[in-house]
Amino acid sequence: MVLYTGSSTEIKDSEMGYGASVVITLLDKYLGKGHILWVDNWYTSPALFTYLFEKKTNACGTVRKNRKGIPRDEKRLEEGETSEMCNDQLLFVRWKDKREVLMLTTKHKSGMVESGKVDRKTGESRMIPLCVSKYNLCMGAVDKVDMVVTVTGTVTRKCMKWYKKYFFHLLDITILNSNLLQSTASGKKRSMADFRLELVRQLIEKYHEGNSKPKGGRPSKGEDPTRLTARHFLSLIPPTTAKQNPTRVCRVCTNTQHRPKQRKESRYLCSTCQVPLCVVPCFEEYHTKKVF
Repeated sequence: MVLYTGSSTEIKDSEMGYGASVVITLLDKYLGKGHILWVDNWYTSPALFTYLFEKKTNACGTVRKNRKGIPRDEKRLEEGETSEMCNDQLLFVRWKDKREVLMLTTKHKSGMVESGKVDRKTGESRMIPLCVSKYNLCMGAVDKVDMVVTVTGTVTRKCMKWYKKYFFHLLDITILNSNLLQSTASGKKRSMADFRLELVRQLIEKYHEGNSKPKGGRPSKGEDPTRLTARHFLSLIPPTTAKQNPTRVCRVCTNTQHRPKQRKESRYLCSTCQVPLCVVPCFEEYHTKKVF
């Protein structure tokens, strides 16, 4: 990763433009090893792709029509039609979907493949260029990562300082990768929202010290660590079909480490934690002390 900090940013010199220079700098350790680069039209250019091809690195990406070296073809295409041009290294493809798509590749040959979709008018399978199919398959994962990070990510404020956004973006990517690694290792998929919640719970449980630090005793088992941080309110235990004014055993009275334990019934519970508690002093102790 290269963080752009202005003219002082160290990148390899290139006559192909700044975008190409960034690509070459990032790929420096991977050139000549048979990798394939997938990029969007911000970076794609015939000059860059030719350079990479000579370094035994293939590339494929969408390209802008005004990019230097892109052939101008004024022929109007109907939906589904393609126009292709090639030389010994590059294949340029124009394809008309709902809008015109321009592709440049050093990896793929000319040809059409099934898209997996059916034309509603004809009922036939829709065909798309091979390079477009492969590009969608590989870049789709990148788009999905961007979407997940955007929806579940930490950065929500537009006015946040750039270095804070940079830090939290890296944090979001780290959390996403951690979730993928755990899902692969365990064989069980977990949504990003659930993974983040579990991560927060474990961090609070491990590092939260509470507002008091008693000398002895052990923390009660099975407690929700968010009891020490979230907002909490008392409420009456809801009536049941059997009892109009039900009571439940106070969690603190039966598990306390600092006074004789006793079985004490209470009509109140924390509406957030759903834990029965005496109003005084158990409600305060439960939500302010890690070991109560």
